[in-house]
Parts: sequence; C-alpha cells; structure tokens
Amino acid sequence: ALDLDELELLDQKIRFFGYNRGSVFSLYDSDHLGSGSGSIKEKLKNWLIKFGYSKNYTKVIMISTLRVFKHTFNPVIFYYCFDDKKNIIYHVAEVHNTFGEGHLYILEDGQKSKIGTEYLVPKEFHVSPFNKVEGDYNFHFSELNNKMDIRINFNSCRIP
Repeated sequence: ALDLDELELLDQKIRFFGYNRGSVFSLYDSDHLGSGSGSIKEKLKNWLIKFGYSKNYTKVIMISTLRVFKHTFNPVIFYYCFDDKKNIIYHVAEVHNTFGEGHLYILEDGQKSKIGTEYLVPKEFHVSPFNKVEGDYNFHFSELNNKMDIRINFNSCRIP
C-alpha cells in the first residue's frame, strides 16, 4: 500500500526502491492508468473527471505490486481515494488483461459488509479468453490495515 503523495520521499529514503527509475523494486507512473504523461495521482484525477466523477478527494493509497528487477505482473491495481476527514470517496480497480489492455472500475457509494465496503457492478471488460464478458463483479474492500482483505467475485449471470 503506497501513499501516492509519498512516492518521491520513499525514493529518497528506501534503499532498493526507485520511483520512475530503475532499482531492485521500482514503480513507474507510465505503468499505471494508461500511457499518458503525469503522475499516477494526476492521471487518476483526469480519468475521474473524464468519466464525470466530481467528489473531492485529498489522499490516494494505491495497492499494487512493484517492478522487481524491471519485471512486473499487475493484473489488477486498487486505489483508495479519501476525503480530508479520512472517509472513502472512491475505490478504483484498474484491471489489465492478457492482451495488454486495461479498464477502470470506478466504485462509489458502496454497501457496508462484513469486511468493509462492497460493490456490485456489471463486468465491462474482457479479461481472459476463458471467461465471457457477461456477468457481474462483486468487489469487497476492507479497511487499510495489517489484515487488509480485497476480494473480487465473478457472477456469470447478471443479478437483477
């Protein structure tokens, strides 16, 4: 879990971590939210504006794997967007498929569940040649803590 506002500081303070530079463990803005210019936080803001989401958030925590010796595998990246009172405004799932394509699921106004917050959304993106697009995703996000739990369940038939 990385605070997007602290990436440059982490680059300076943590040995073997590189932000937008090669290291044992690296994170590049260009690996996230499309190939456009700007930081991850700037690109996320631009996507939210593009899709008509206008709630103000002040902090973004990203759940992602890092590049290890220049290699990465990130089928899904999660973003927790908080307001200034530490309330979740959006959860965002950046999904990638085996064809090098990506899709954003921007989630807001979820329902409380046993583990945190839950969302039911239509599947809109072809992830695997082994699964159809038709169906729904049930996203579950826990609070950010040492027992973090994020789940995505796929329902192959639409729930009315």
